[in-house]
Amino acid sequence: MIYLIGGAPRTGKSGLVQQLITRKPISSLSTDFLYDLDQVRAITNFDKLDVLKKGEVFFPILERIIGNIQRQSENCVIDGDVILPRHADFLSKKYEIRACFLGLSEASIEEIIQHGGHFNWPKYKLENGMAKDVEGLVERTIQKSEIIASECVKYDQYYLDLSADFTLGQARALRYLLDS
Repeated sequence: MIYLIGGAPRTGKSGLVQQLITRKPISSLSTDFLYDLDQVRAITNFDKLDVLKKGEVFFPILERIIGNIQRQSENCVIDGDVILPRHADFLSKKYEIRACFLGLSEASIEEIIQHGGHFNWPKYKLENGMAKDVEGLVERTIQKSEIIASECVKYDQYYLDLSADFTLGQARALRYLLDS
């Protein structure tokens, strides 16, 4: 089984991966490190692309990764904001896939920092006088979450809004992934 965890940036994808791999002996791959690949590095302004365009540009890489993993491993979890619901839908026709997507319809910078993940860059930037780099983060996260939520409806993929209760939402996502 290949587990895909997608969603807007800063919505707890990496944290969900950590919870999953502590309960199931599987390998994990974060697409974050893949941004350094030459194919991605060569794309002008990749990080500034809108969420759907970024995902489409990244999809051929994701498909090759999943094909390789399927041949070499029984189980793996892959997370990243470049994984789109349309990709999960397409790939599930070729591979054994279980996908979920995370988002925030409401948030504050404090909440985003509270659930900041393994490298809490917003907290780091605020603590080191780089508040300008964090401006608009909440709005971008909410906007990207709305896009992902809409895509999940369109492609019949599992979506969780973690705004009301982040911890409970993470627990629901984990249960969904483990009930495969």
